[in-house]
Amino acid sequence: MNYKELKPNEASNLMQTWIDTETLPSVNDDEMRLRLYLEKQYEQAKEKYPNDLYKVDMELGLALYSFLDQNGDFTMRTASNDGFWRYLSLVIVPHLVSDRWGKDNDAHFWSRTTRIWVRVMWWYVFLSWQGSVEKTRDLLEKPAFTTDEILNLVERCGRKGAYVDVYREIMKLYGAVPDEERKKHAEGRKTLFRKVMILNTARYVVIDPYLMGLSDYVKSLYEDLGVSFE
Repeated sequence: MNYKELKPNEASNLMQTWIDTETLPSVNDDEMRLRLYLEKQYEQAKEKYPNDLYKVDMELGLALYSFLDQNGDFTMRTASNDGFWRYLSLVIVPHLVSDRWGKDNDAHFWSRTTRIWVRVMWWYVFLSWQGSVEKTRDLLEKPAFTTDEILNLVERCGRKGAYVDVYREIMKLYGAVPDEERKKHAEGRKTLFRKVMILNTARYVVIDPYLMGLSDYVKSLYEDLGVSFE
């Protein structure tokens, strides 16, 4: 598949065209295959979770990640290219972005990298990956995870995705934190997950997680915040 991109000025112009006309742009066969696949997965998710936007987002992310992964030529270079995500938003699935966020929400379409919906959901799944779609879904559908965790994971990991295995272990262990422990350590909007991510950002500057041992390092983040897994 030839992964195209949009420059910011091109995205701005296409956004205005979409707002004015709501006409889906013409796409090639590969792009149409992706469009139809995501349409189907998105509509099925809305039917399955009519009152749970987080799980709709999750399913869209899993579908997008799976499609691009199975395509075989999707690279981290493309995943780090904002122009690709702008193209995906505004050319391939603008109708889905509109349905989720409104047709004139330029931040979730293209203008704010950390808010581009399709980009955020791909990175959320990538940074949570547990080896398969099934295992990743089993983790992400746990009650511990909400749209807050999406933002705190994707925005705090850094553009280069440093220590990807650490983030995946953080997600895995967060899913294992007892509900009462998770709620006890929340302070308003400062959730336990956000605290762990902040602590990790400060700590891996001076500690190599791999030298300490990945599992031990991540568990120490939770324990140093007073979390008990018993």
